Amino acid sequence: MDCRKSQRWMALHVEGDLAARKAVRLERHLAECAECRAFAARMESSQAAVKALAAEPADESALREVRARVLARIAAEQPRPRAFPLWRWAAVAVLISISVTGYVIPNLIPTLPPPPPGPTPVAFVQPIVPPPREVARVVRVRKPKPVVKKSEPLLVKLETNDPNVVIYWIVGE
Repeated sequence: MDCRKSQRWMALHVEGDLAARKAVRLERHLAECAECRAFAARMESSQAAVKALAAEPADESALREVRARVLARIAAEQPRPRAFPLWRWAAVAVLISISVTGYVIPNLIPTLPPPPPGPTPVAFVQPIVPPPREVARVVRVRKPKPVVKKSEPLLVKLETNDPNVVIYWIVGE
């Protein structure tokens, strides 16, 4: 196993969430690699620090202050409602005038009486000959089946300003 893969699995291993087979492979690698052992120790200490922070109760006034700042920032970023632009009002007026004109003007013009009947036209019959038939060929093309590749899980490593805090996020699998 290489060090990159072991570092991807380390967060799950530290918390005991890694599958048994992968945990055995990782333990073998840790026995051989001093750099990964040091990484695992740092990961365990950062996990312990995070758990210790979660155990401390938060000050109620600090929570209220953070909440107020977040709500103020959200309110500042809200888009202001825009006024209906003048060109849209003009477009609405044009559409209304066109629809009124299309309804009112035809109803204002008096209808003319139909023209008097004229002489009947003379017609002759010509046989209709159908065009020769062409034979169409149907060719079926089969689409190839898509190839589905199984990919390894994606590991996202987030580093903070504090070198003791590194966050790993495993996506997929």
